[in-house]
Amino acid sequence: MDSPGSVETIALRALERLRSRSPSLCELLSDTDVAANVTLLAVASDFAIATLHQQPGLLPSLIRGNAAVAPVLADQDTSQWPVLLRRFRAAESARLVWRDVLGQDDVDATLAGSTQLAECCLQLALDALEREFVQRYGVVRNAAGVAQRLVVFGLGK
Repeated sequence: MDSPGSVETIALRALERLRSRSPSLCELLSDTDVAANVTLLAVASDFAIATLHQQPGLLPSLIRGNAAVAPVLADQDTSQWPVLLRRFRAAESARLVWRDVLGQDDVDATLAGSTQLAECCLQLALDALEREFVQRYGVVRNAAGVAQRLVVFGLGK
């Protein structure tokens, strides 16, 4: 019998968790190649498995090699912006892990992808906040009348 922390046990639990999440995941995981890839993912990343569980529609996109679609941060629904950005970031992060684990990307490509993802999320948020700011307060201008933009300070993690 495998120990609770063994690679086989981790993989089996992850596959069962995903199969129980939705019939479409169960069907996808009946393909031995897909199940083998998800097994490798499960051993490498609890985060990626949790993301697949939370977003069952993500696995077909990973299999096809598609990137997640960036959210539209609608002006009338500002309370959903953090949720939409987190969901997008999680999906794209899981895609980066998937590509890394399956050997589709090297370390440089994975690091570049994580940088692009961070820049994309920051730009989406900045654009949305600037639109909201202009709607509320108008365009901020300096003493010479030139429009000023918001600034993002990236202090690292």
